[in-house]
Amino acid sequence: MPVLKTLAPAAVAHLTTLQGNFGGLNHWFSTHEEAQAFAPAHGREFVAMGQQAMVPGLD
Repeated sequence: MPVLKTLAPAAVAHLTTLQGNFGGLNHWFSTHEEAQAFAPAHGREFVAMGQQAMVPGLD
């Protein structure tokens, strides 16, 4: 069962407040450091997802 379907809306609220919904193509990184280097160059912020990180899509 997909985990997101089991979570309360408050548990994923951080996914919609930084830069809008993440409905576009996102950039995933295996480390926070990689995402931290990429995000500012594209005017974005990264979101930590465990040991990985994501930068919301630019579209």
